[in-house]
Amino acid sequence: MPARCPDAVDDFRTSEEQAAWYRLTGDRMAMHVDPDFSRHAGFPVPILHGMCSMGIAGKQLFQRYGMYRSIKVKFVETVMPGQTLRTESWSLAPSGDGSARDQNLVVFQTRVLETGKLCIAGGVVELREPFRRGHPSVSTFKL
Repeated sequence: MPARCPDAVDDFRTSEEQAAWYRLTGDRMAMHVDPDFSRHAGFPVPILHGMCSMGIAGKQLFQRYGMYRSIKVKFVETVMPGQTLRTESWSLAPSGDGSARDQNLVVFQTRVLETGKLCIAGGVVELREPFRRGHPSVSTFKL
C-alpha cells in the first residue's frame, strides 16, 4: 500500500445474521452457521464467508470510484458476523512516464475495526474508466 494516508476510508458493520444470509449463494459450509462445527474448527462462533467480506469491500469501492473491470484480493484473517469492516483505498497517480496506465487502478485493504487486523490485504480494482477526482457519478452514486 502507498506510504501515505488513504484517499478514502469506508466502514460497514456486518449483521449478526450475515453469514446465514450468505448461504443463499449456495455455500452450505457448516462453519458459517453451526456454532458446534465452528468451535470444533477452532473458531469461537461461525465465521463470515470471505466472499462476503470481498463483496462488502467491492460495493464500497464501486460506490466511491464507479464501475470496475476486475477485483483481486488476498484473504488474510477471519471476520465474525457483527464486526465492522473498514476499507482503506488509494487511487494510484499517473505513472510519470506520460502514460495513464495507473490512473484506472485503486489499491485497497480491509480491516476488522474490533481487532485492528487486516482481513483483506493487497486488494486491487481496475476501474472501467480512469479515476477523475470530483467526477459526479463517483461522489453521488448510491445503490
